[in-house]
Amino acid sequence: MTVSTLTEALQRLRHLGNVRTTTLHGVRLTGFVRDLPDLSTTPGPLREHLQAEFHTTDHPGDRDADSVEYLVCSGGLPVLWLTADARTHTPSYPLTATQTRHQHAARTALGDLYRHILNELADRRGLREHQPSDTTGHHQEHTDGPILRVAPREDPTSTWWVRLSGDPQQDRQRVLSHCGATGSENVLVLAAFGYGDYGRQAHRPHLDVLCAMHHLTRTHPVPLVAIGDYLTTAHPSSSTPTPSTGDLLATLTRIPDTFRGVFGSQTAYTEAHLERIGWTRALHQAGIPTTALDLPALTRQLFTGLLVTDAGTRGHIAVFNHPHRSSTPLEETPR
Repeated sequence: MTVSTLTEALQRLRHLGNVRTTTLHGVRLTGFVRDLPDLSTTPGPLREHLQAEFHTTDHPGDRDADSVEYLVCSGGLPVLWLTADARTHTPSYPLTATQTRHQHAARTALGDLYRHILNELADRRGLREHQPSDTTGHHQEHTDGPILRVAPREDPTSTWWVRLSGDPQQDRQRVLSHCGATGSENVLVLAAFGYGDYGRQAHRPHLDVLCAMHHLTRTHPVPLVAIGDYLTTAHPSSSTPTPSTGDLLATLTRIPDTFRGVFGSQTAYTEAHLERIGWTRALHQAGIPTTALDLPALTRQLFTGLLVTDAGTRGHIAVFNHPHRSSTPLEETPR
């Protein structure tokens, strides 16, 4: 459990992972906990409250929104804890400068939990409130078509499952109204099924981007999953600086011009492309069979400048101009 740096420890806090440095100790109080913190110097009322949490089971019926999910100690004293509703709390006693610094850093980390952790906490809330149909597992098994799980930023385990219609203004207003939010930045998207790699990989999928994706697939013949895959290729999660919402929206406006279509295979794309640029007809007029072409070699050449993504239907691919590679001379032939 020992780590070498505070930076590494704070990264693990976002996963609610157990961690210990020379002065900082973070532990999740669910399941079997091997390394419980020593609370002997903690003031009485708080010590008793936290020690009672050490013995609480994981059964949803035995926990509530105020149950302590994660505890952070610095210098042997609790400085911050996260409850099952994904909210942070701090003690009232004075802290040293180091403890205060650790408290602020831990609050930032626990305020930016990874989506799988937020979904887990939201699922537990659904089970506590006897709403199993609200859980992620239920929707993964029973959902037909794209769906989002959204929550107010200030109450991230109070979630709502919603399907977008493709009208960005109406969709955005509907979600904001349900979440009691004044802007998209106050809405958290915990899950985005059916939105390709963007829905799967983005740390914080943005409501405005998801609405624009849905509108694009409604107005152009581009599969929704393919849009999400293209977006993530154009803006990898490792990009520095992190792309802004404006960057992502600008990329979406360019997709209709870069989309080549849906095909049964890369070879099928090559055959369609040769037909489009007139090669197939020229060969026929010259009495040369198309089998004389080295189709695999042509396909490899073409796809050095193309991006292949999931098309959302079995046995098909979506093809785009690659956002970071130049087209080959063959691909640049006028269409």
